[in-house]
Amino acid sequence: MEKKQMDDLLERKIKDRLAQNAPEPDIVDKKMEEAYHEIRKQQRTRKRKLSVAVKFSSVAAILALVMIYCLKNPAIAAQIPLIGNIFRGLEGQVSFPGEYSKKSIKLNTVADLQDNRSKQEQPGGNMQTDQENDKISSAQADQGENPNGSAQTDQGENPNGSAQAEHAEDRVGDVQTDQVKDKVGNMQTDQAENQERDAKNYQKTMNGVTVTLSEVAYDNHAIYVAVLVQNEKDFVKDTLIPDGLCYDAQVKLYRADGSTEEFHYESEGRFVRTIEGEFVDTHTFKGIFQFSESGFDLLEYTACELTFLEFGQQLKTGETETIIVPDYGEVSQMIPDSVSYQGPWKFYLDFDGLEVSEQEVAVHDVNDKGFGIEKVVKTAFEIYAVPILPEGEKDYDYIATIWDADGKPLENRNWGDYLSMSHYGKDVSKVTVYLLKTKDFFESKGNNAYLQPEKAIYRTTVSMEE
Repeated sequence: MEKKQMDDLLERKIKDRLAQNAPEPDIVDKKMEEAYHEIRKQQRTRKRKLSVAVKFSSVAAILALVMIYCLKNPAIAAQIPLIGNIFRGLEGQVSFPGEYSKKSIKLNTVADLQDNRSKQEQPGGNMQTDQENDKISSAQADQGENPNGSAQTDQGENPNGSAQAEHAEDRVGDVQTDQVKDKVGNMQTDQAENQERDAKNYQKTMNGVTVTLSEVAYDNHAIYVAVLVQNEKDFVKDTLIPDGLCYDAQVKLYRADGSTEEFHYESEGRFVRTIEGEFVDTHTFKGIFQFSESGFDLLEYTACELTFLEFGQQLKTGETETIIVPDYGEVSQMIPDSVSYQGPWKFYLDFDGLEVSEQEVAVHDVNDKGFGIEKVVKTAFEIYAVPILPEGEKDYDYIATIWDADGKPLENRNWGDYLSMSHYGKDVSKVTVYLLKTKDFFESKGNNAYLQPEKAIYRTTVSMEE
């Protein structure tokens, strides 16, 4: 009834308008042009609002599908807080701390660096959708210039023009909705394909144990991998190493010329290799695997094959063994029992396109006895100093340590050609380097680090500001 009354009112107004004296033609043209301009502007605004609403509806639909998928797959749901966030939770707790989360590549979202780069270079999907919606809105708004749309825009002569415009807008809206549905469908298909590919590359299951590589971070001399290990059976709760998972592993490095270099790691008895981290629950372990060898330079290689052969946990029970240590005598030690989880779980990491850099500050200074420092080197996660020794002195007899700008010793990280130290959370814009005899270093490390300045045979302060 209300709609009919409005239509009757509109009709009366039109008749009254026609009954009046007709104005001059140029005035008519001007008024008509102003009316068409206003109509076009209003239609564009309406269509843009519609496109935004459609986008929000699409996002809501995707979220709903994700929630349904997770409810039907609780194992996937359990991984959501962990996958992609292992570095963030552990990077300050391990014995080799670093800002890995800020410099990491999330392996669960990209298959390789080249693929990630190509995706970033493509125009944004939202931009394309906006452009298409604007084109549809403009096409509808410009129907006044289209012979086929004249009946719709000439509302002053056709009392049904408003209804036609609304029907046309509804039809365009339906077309837009169908187009967005197609895009969402394609997006879901692409996501499913990416997930399947990523699972194949970075998630492997053997004998009820699933291993997922979540993230990876690199610097010039090391590789850091965030690892999630999920066991269908329970892990042992009370062990000798409550915050680590022992492993046997192989690392195979590939060079551009096709040659390779291999490293083998085996945990046995008291001598074990561990992935540092924590047990989230009785079925789940998350940790950070570190590969770092003396002389390793990432830029010399193009790829890495990482194979975990076995995981293990050492128990608090075992057998006591007595051995003879030369120049010392008998030593008794317990050989712990262990529980093992058999693999293998093999993964491939591509270095193609990686960019790593390091900062070198030349010092080239010695004291009157010939002891000094050649340079200080800072990578993404560590810092170390290269000593200068008098002729005849052995490298292993001396160690260079580094203190930060606040006058505090940095934490020791790795033993390679030189002792590297962590600069995680530290101000290293200016550092002080102390060169010590190795025996003095072992007496003045950790809680005794305050002794290093007085035991040093050489010291220097270096500015590291770039």
